[in-house]
Amino acid sequence: MGNNTISSSIYSVMLLAISMAACVSTFAVPSSAKSLSSSFSFSAEAEALLKSGWWAGVALTNFSLKNHCYLKGITCNRAGSVIRMEVHFFYSHGRLSNMSWSSLPNLGYLDISDSDLIGGIPGEIGTLSKLTHLDLSYNFGLQGVLPPDLGNLTQLVHLDLSVTDIGGPIPSTIGNLSSLAYLSLYSNQLSGSIPPEIGNLKNLVEMDLSSNNFRGPIPSSIGHLSNLAHLYLHSSQLDGPIPCEIGKLQKLDKVDMSYNNLHGPIPREIGNLSGLTYLALDRNDLVGTIPNELAYLPLKYLNLSQNNLSGTCKFASKLRFVPVVLDLSYNLLDCQIPNRSPNGCPNEPKFRPSMLRLSQEFLSRRKALATPLRTVSLWNLWNRKMDFVHQSNEQVISAQV
Repeated sequence: MGNNTISSSIYSVMLLAISMAACVSTFAVPSSAKSLSSSFSFSAEAEALLKSGWWAGVALTNFSLKNHCYLKGITCNRAGSVIRMEVHFFYSHGRLSNMSWSSLPNLGYLDISDSDLIGGIPGEIGTLSKLTHLDLSYNFGLQGVLPPDLGNLTQLVHLDLSVTDIGGPIPSTIGNLSSLAYLSLYSNQLSGSIPPEIGNLKNLVEMDLSSNNFRGPIPSSIGHLSNLAHLYLHSSQLDGPIPCEIGKLQKLDKVDMSYNNLHGPIPREIGNLSGLTYLALDRNDLVGTIPNELAYLPLKYLNLSQNNLSGTCKFASKLRFVPVVLDLSYNLLDCQIPNRSPNGCPNEPKFRPSMLRLSQEFLSRRKALATPLRTVSLWNLWNRKMDFVHQSNEQVISAQV
């Protein structure tokens, strides 16, 4: 019986020893593998930087795994992995396709703006899953199209691809960039329509799609951009009506839709934008009357010139905030300029913007003559107690105080 007890004890000790050995083995192998994996990863990063040719003008005799983080424009974390690249090609032109982007898994910030980049944007850039900032702006030789793979950059907060030669449509996958706060595709050769998926970017604060070659209307889904403060769509050949859903964007401060082919009336829903200070709708084909709701907005700049607006300017007499600049010229309006302040004093005009541009086309109810603009003092006009500017016999008036 004693022998059995001893044998059982020995077996238990042996089993415990084997279990402990297995535990040590279990923890030791992954640690070694992790170290090997890190070394391989950092070596791949160093090799990717070296083979890009972007630092061709630098003496790379001692270039190695240990010093790749000291290259100009490169920032690494404490472990030695590249997390930031701000390279402006101090030494040579480059192509984005020369870099192995999949070898830079921890890259979070990429700025290669104003760098004489040539070629296109490779789809491989979509493998940068940790990227929050991407700026490729002012690269006039950057061509091709926007790859759908950009939609994989779901952590992206800042995307600036302005002033390049990129064409083609905006891919619908842009709607996947749910973290995006800043989007600029200004001054490119983009075509097609603005995808409705743009409305998925609910964290967007500023969007600039101006100076492109779009076709079609402004999508109504724009009304979902609840955090949008600045909206720039000028000079983009957009047509169709201004969507009334724009009235849902309570945080809008600046809107520029000028130099397009927009038609239909100015939606009254714009009156819901209680924080709007800048509104440019000039050089479109807008019709109808100017909504009185505009009078209650804190506008500092209002330009509705060169449309087909008609009726009177009742909103002007109701202005709660006097714009610094007001341009209503080249429309079919009949506008009376108020010349008395609320207390009735004739020499203290209630409506006195710093710059008021009014054409005789609407003031004297006949077409404006093709003559150069003349400048007169609004203060002199008010001192003469004139209710209508056309009484001054100016053919076209640009008034400045």
